[in-house]
Amino acid sequence: MKKILLGVFLFLFGICGVANAVVITYSTDLGNGGYTSPIVGAKVYTFDSGDVPTIDSGGNSAIVNGTTNSYAAPAYVSGGTTYRDETHYLVVPGSGSTGEATVTFAAPGGNYLELWWGSIDSYNSLVFSFKTIDGIDVILDSDFWGSQSAPQSNRYVNIFTDQLFTSVTIKSTQVAFELDNLAIATVPEPSTILLLGFGLVGVGCFKLRKKITG
Repeated sequence: MKKILLGVFLFLFGICGVANAVVITYSTDLGNGGYTSPIVGAKVYTFDSGDVPTIDSGGNSAIVNGTTNSYAAPAYVSGGTTYRDETHYLVVPGSGSTGEATVTFAAPGGNYLELWWGSIDSYNSLVFSFKTIDGIDVILDSDFWGSQSAPQSNRYVNIFTDQLFTSVTIKSTQVAFELDNLAIATVPEPSTILLLGFGLVGVGCFKLRKKITG
């Protein structure tokens, strides 16, 4: 069965082309502090003391812990019980109902971004120079939009792209976009990215998003 599915994905990948390819994989195998990167050598920012990337937010983000009426710590399920991240995490907006924060990474950047995305909503988005990915692209079941406890809307999201980037803008038009364990890495080219994505399907599932150039 796996060989058949792999053949189908490789066929679709081949006929669609690889320009601006984005492969998204997920994991719900989370523990307190979040799922760590499956990519060897990835730089992971935990938002705990001394482990924070460069953030330009104009006051529209905050590094917090705990849960309030404005934001909720990312959740995970263990043994059938829901627990919350007890470590620090980033929330956008940190105040008000809309906002954004641009995270800049050291050169040369990477083509792979990861984040523990809490209570995924359609109004949350990640903006790259070449692509915008929002909650609609990553949610698997719309019945769980914004749930602060369901594993369907609290996932470790792995985003493989075929372009290098040195920054990403985290946006939310309502309260709020919560994330932890933001990571960046450089991985192989898109044809291999697809194979990696398929391999990671064992820890969750994935969607394939591609823009076809004329």
